[in-house]
Amino acid sequence: AVRAHAIQAVCACTLVLRRHPNTVNPLLHTLWPVLARRFNDHDLTVRVQALSLVGWLIRDAPDFLCGRVHKTFLPAAAECLSQSGNTTLLLALRRSVLSSLAAIANYIPHHAHIKDVVSVSTALAAVCLDHAI
Repeated sequence: AVRAHAIQAVCACTLVLRRHPNTVNPLLHTLWPVLARRFNDHDLTVRVQALSLVGWLIRDAPDFLCGRVHKTFLPAAAECLSQSGNTTLLLALRRSVLSSLAAIANYIPHHAHIKDVVSVSTALAAVCLDHAI
């Protein structure tokens, strides 16, 4: 429960700071390793929140997060989509992954460096194709 509340607090803070990239980017740099660990958390609720948060963060700092998304988020997203089962939490997990993937697809191409756009877009397409989405 503490991890879930911490993710909610990060979301609230970034919403307040979104117009101040000089403040948000160092915060995200510090928080990303902690957030990335939550992508594989044993608690599915925490995973849903962490993966959903990426969709919000990418809107605020797409250029800054592009490489991080490619390196840590996309592999976690692929793993989540490949999990079998139809429990409520697994369906919520898949929805949060798909929502974040949509945000990445919408924000990265318009805001990131072209070399990053190609690699992230290629990896994003591969994740979607591999899971018949």
